[in-house]
Amino acid sequence: MRGIRNKIFPRFLLLFGCIVFIFSGCVSVGSINDSNAIKAELDSKMTSLIDTTLFKSRKIVVLETVNQSLINSVTRILTYKDTLFIFDKRNQKVFVFKDNGKFISTIERKGQGPTEYSQLLDVCFDESTKQLIFLSSIPRKLLYFNLQGKFIKEQPLDLLFTELKADKEFIYLLRSSSSNNVQNEYSLYVMNKKTGVITEKFSAVWEINSINSGGKAMVAGKDILFSRRFDNMIYRLKNGDVEPFYSLDFGKSNLPEDIKDKQYSPIDFAKECSNRNVIYSITNPFNTDKYLFFTTNIPSIYSLKAHTKVIKQYHDLFDSEIRIGKSNYIPVEGKTSRIAVEYNVGNLKRGLDVISSVSKNMDSYKKKVDLTNGLSADSNPVLFIYELK
Repeated sequence: MRGIRNKIFPRFLLLFGCIVFIFSGCVSVGSINDSNAIKAELDSKMTSLIDTTLFKSRKIVVLETVNQSLINSVTRILTYKDTLFIFDKRNQKVFVFKDNGKFISTIERKGQGPTEYSQLLDVCFDESTKQLIFLSSIPRKLLYFNLQGKFIKEQPLDLLFTELKADKEFIYLLRSSSSNNVQNEYSLYVMNKKTGVITEKFSAVWEINSINSGGKAMVAGKDILFSRRFDNMIYRLKNGDVEPFYSLDFGKSNLPEDIKDKQYSPIDFAKECSNRNVIYSITNPFNTDKYLFFTTNIPSIYSLKAHTKVIKQYHDLFDSEIRIGKSNYIPVEGKTSRIAVEYNVGNLKRGLDVISSVSKNMDSYKKKVDLTNGLSADSNPVLFIYELK
């Protein structure tokens, strides 16, 4: 990882609220040694990821739509046994569904008092305790719930964190690289579950803060993986420590020096990276026994097969039965080998009227009609959940 040299001072917003910064050099990551990381290079060929290639099954989940289950956005999908826990950041709650889409309940505790939150940033599933942990920013604290939504306890936090993950002994907390336009020294903290003590673990890196590149930095698959902007490394979080896992070389899409050495507004920076197909952000890192998946700021899906060093890039994940595709996915977290693609009813119905006169007898057309029959624009999204081989 090489330094980012210049600085950009805050001036205006990017997307829904991005602040202008000047690039500066990376803060040292201390004792972390990346020599053991698996080095992988990008294959320049880009194709469509057909669902019959890497996946052994696909399940369509039509999330039931009732007044209590109206989803605004699918931020995370957590699962345990036959239950899906869908965190909706915009609605500030967790929706609970059976894995067949049947709505069960919501988990929320919005309010101003003790045991409540005013602003919820993230939710994780603690496999060791079978609990959900809510990360609140207003006030700053963790709230613990059982899987039936019963409140268990809360734990105050001194700092503002944005994402979290938990394993048997530790909770990993991600902090933004800056707060109130001041550079933070550390971006990753680790809490000991027994003592409650939080320690700094990983130094921060200067970046253009608040760029919405989509996806999450911390994901629980086979391992808990962690990534960050302006760093071509994927890290593994294990036993309270950070291990460099994969070092990714995107070739011509690596962030070039001439971009680093110029001053950009966030809007101009994002536009320049898009025009030049430059990757500055790795998100949704998710691994199974056989595969590593991730996304970037370039709309596409990337995969690595275990024991290989070639990164495959796909412009979409294409469903061969319904004949529809999308260039991103949502990890299904919780000891699974599954990823999900979210479609709204508009996505699924688009083009049906146009092609109906020439393709009414096509199986894919009939299946798409059957799938969307009875659904409206106000219906909950439909999840295509794929299980990897």
